[in-house]
Amino acid sequence: MCFHISISKSKNQVSDRFKIAFEDLDYKPIFHLNGFSNQKCYVISITNKNKLISAVWGLKPADFSATDNFNLNTLNAKSETVFDSLLYRKPILENRCLLIA
Repeated sequence: MCFHISISKSKNQVSDRFKIAFEDLDYKPIFHLNGFSNQKCYVISITNKNKLISAVWGLKPADFSATDNFNLNTLNAKSETVFDSLLYRKPILENRCLLIA
């Protein structure tokens, strides 16, 4: 089941559960999302806890550009080493989000 999620709840159920707004978001349930498909999923950002946004699952380095060939699996971090990793250390401390699934 790693890298696969679903969210079958309705817009109202998600809004009621998390007390969030759906401004400018065309929300539709996702019955199967493969993390490697680069399909958008729904998250609540630490910087805006009252709004649901769409995002691609994974972590890209801060210096990543859209023209770069990104071939690193960053969908899952090991809890035992996440704070020692140069790639994960800063984001896990400063830039977390809640993935709705």
